Amino acid sequence: YCKKLRALTYNMRPVIVAISKSAELQDSLAALENGADDFISEPVNSDEFVMRIKAHLRREVESNLNSKVLLPNRNYSLRALKRIISENKFWAAMLVSIENFSNYKENYTELASDKVLQTYSAIIKSVLSENDYFGSLADNQFLIVTEGIKAEKIGNFLTFAFDSVVSKFYSPQDTKRGFMLMRGDEFAGRRSNFMHTTIAIIIPFFFP
Repeated sequence: YCKKLRALTYNMRPVIVAISKSAELQDSLAALENGADDFISEPVNSDEFVMRIKAHLRREVESNLNSKVLLPNRNYSLRALKRIISENKFWAAMLVSIENFSNYKENYTELASDKVLQTYSAIIKSVLSENDYFGSLADNQFLIVTEGIKAEKIGNFLTFAFDSVVSKFYSPQDTKRGFMLMRGDEFAGRRSNFMHTTIAIIIPFFFP
């Protein structure tokens, strides 16, 4: 059963906890060898069971995090979106992007670009409720799933907030010029616009 479940779920990794009346070592080893993540023999202590499940859930969350912004990664976000779409018809999906991010990263280093991502993700978190979903799709892209009635208001706030803070991430020289001068062998000396955010909103319509 464990082997079959693993084979059928190649695009995700379910956590399998086996509970058995058997306390034989060979049964435990067989279950673990064939794909189970844990093996518990009866009688099951309820407190231990809860702690084991929490430990597996914690590892599941940690293994699906974008380490730069500590948000669910692309695979997890797409799975969450699929589940939300199937369960709730009053949703809105928001794709939030930071444009010209790669040029900024090349000019100002990865450390500086990470601070941009962390700052923007903190701004986004500040305007969302606990019922909203917030995850990452790529280095410069975020996914928000919220109520349809809130999406436009959130988008307007994020655009204003990003424009208000983005200048702080540039040098005084670039700020004065109003653009970046690219470095490196291939694009050295070329102009590049500052970063800005774009937000696409999808709200489904349902007909009676």
